[in-house]
Amino acid sequence: MSIVSKSSTTNSKPNEEIFSTGQRYHCDECQANLTEIVKISCAECPEFDLCVSCFAKGVELGSHKREHAYSVVSKHTFPIFSIDWTADEELLLIDGLIQFGMGNWEEVATYVTSKTKEECEQHYYDTYVESKDWPLPVRGPEAKRGAKSYPIIKSENKQTKVYSSQPSNHEIAGYMPGRNEFEVEHENEAEQIIKDLTFLDEDTSEDHKLKLSVLEIYNNKLNQRIDRKNFMIDRGLFDYSKIVNYEKKKTAAERDLLVRLKTFAKIQSSSDYKLFVDGMLTESTIKNRILQLKEWRSNGITTLSDGAIFESERSSLQSKSHAISSKDCIQNLEKIQKLAVNYSQRHAGSDISNYHKTPTKKFKPNGLKQLDGAQLLSLKEMDLCEKLSILPTSYILVKDVLLTEYVKSGKIDRERSYELLEKVDPSKVDSIYDFYLNAGWIS
Repeated sequence: MSIVSKSSTTNSKPNEEIFSTGQRYHCDECQANLTEIVKISCAECPEFDLCVSCFAKGVELGSHKREHAYSVVSKHTFPIFSIDWTADEELLLIDGLIQFGMGNWEEVATYVTSKTKEECEQHYYDTYVESKDWPLPVRGPEAKRGAKSYPIIKSENKQTKVYSSQPSNHEIAGYMPGRNEFEVEHENEAEQIIKDLTFLDEDTSEDHKLKLSVLEIYNNKLNQRIDRKNFMIDRGLFDYSKIVNYEKKKTAAERDLLVRLKTFAKIQSSSDYKLFVDGMLTESTIKNRILQLKEWRSNGITTLSDGAIFESERSSLQSKSHAISSKDCIQNLEKIQKLAVNYSQRHAGSDISNYHKTPTKKFKPNGLKQLDGAQLLSLKEMDLCEKLSILPTSYILVKDVLLTEYVKSGKIDRERSYELLEKVDPSKVDSIYDFYLNAGWIS
């Protein structure tokens, strides 16, 4: 018996002309094609076949002698499990899967020769995988010998997941699910150290121990490969899209925490690790919420609705701040300055030149809201003005001077504030300066 490429012959069947390679038998004497006819196979010489004519002539070739035991082999054209598949095709299918591996359907189809890769794949799943006695098939009544024609009943509603060993068909590049292997395994060069390892009769005891140690090292590397695969399967890491979608729903801080926690996965079981991660994420969420509530309280926010408005406005300002240049800031400050001057001109004695002469007085509750310029201030600035007994228009002038200097020079210290506001009470300048520092307006 031999495996050779099929050549075109005059007596070849029409469906054989489609295939150019595959399992073929030929006479070792006259090279006649024995694939479709009866052949005589020698029971003592491996892979030695003769046609009936050469066998009748008593051909002796090489170590083969005419008196050797033999067997008559005919083509098995009867069906076993399916009316569309002969016994020979069933044997070639199983033999092809053993040789080329699960998932290499194109190679298997070439080996079978008479079926396409789709037919081989579908027949294997229908006959073997879907069998109630898996991995053994169930021989149905439609496959009995001599049956003429029975349609193959297939379920239209049942969707069978087709496993492919081609890495391009899987989410994890390089992983072949049909084989449960990677194109590049862990310690991929491990086989190099044992490929030429042989145990000889003349080996000393030290040589024997050394070679056993090499084999033990190799086995440890194989165990590491298995542990890593089991780890990925146990954690569901092959479902890459599910992991990505899960992490996309997390904030940037939570994603960073997940990355830092992954190192603990190898020392915990799957359930323990999940419980651990969920607990850490919950703790992080609670801590962030506490910090947010503290910030709201420091800014005078006492209700959740006001807090939501505060976060919305801050997010809007942060998104706009990246697009606003220093020139735009100066222009905005100039507009505020003009408005402040207009208000100050309508309110005698409220400009900076005589601000230090303004008598200190207490405002009535909510009295500042009725004064000019109050609509330009935030609630916290209104509280500051009331605490320092400053008119809104005067405060706007002070604010304009300090922030204009900060935008132009990029910084402003306390001494510079005193110089710019030399006629203003230094204690009030300190309070305003500290307020801007805490608000993050200057640094």
